[in-house]
Amino acid sequence: MKKGFTLAEILITLGIIGIVAAITIPTLKSVIQKNILKAEIKKSFSMYSQIYNELKYDYTIMASGDNDHSWGPYNEAVLSRLKIVKHCQGNAIEKGCIPEEYASLQVTGGCPNFSPDALINRADIYTLYDGSCY
Repeated sequence: MKKGFTLAEILITLGIIGIVAAITIPTLKSVIQKNILKAEIKKSFSMYSQIYNELKYDYTIMASGDNDHSWGPYNEAVLSRLKIVKHCQGNAIEKGCIPEEYASLQVTGGCPNFSPDALINRADIYTLYDGSCY
């Protein structure tokens, strides 16, 4: 008498494995995407912190939060230290500075400069070498 599995048993086993995979893969994908996003945010924060630390002694009035002084020179110094690949002034999605998925961006809160209209249609958007936006 030969020992082994029948074709039906193998197909049932493969079907169960397929169902379990179909259930778990989307969950794993979202966890991976969240971890990638966290790493990108930490990287961007680190880069901006380094730029701030480089500039804070040259621009002490800006670093202190004094709103009566022009931020223009400070902003220009920050931009000069970023590795900018593309600059869009308005219509950032059409010009390719922001991915199209951001068109349906839902922002809550009271900051008028952080609204879908402001970010996508009116703001200056800089795309950096690593794909992040500023």
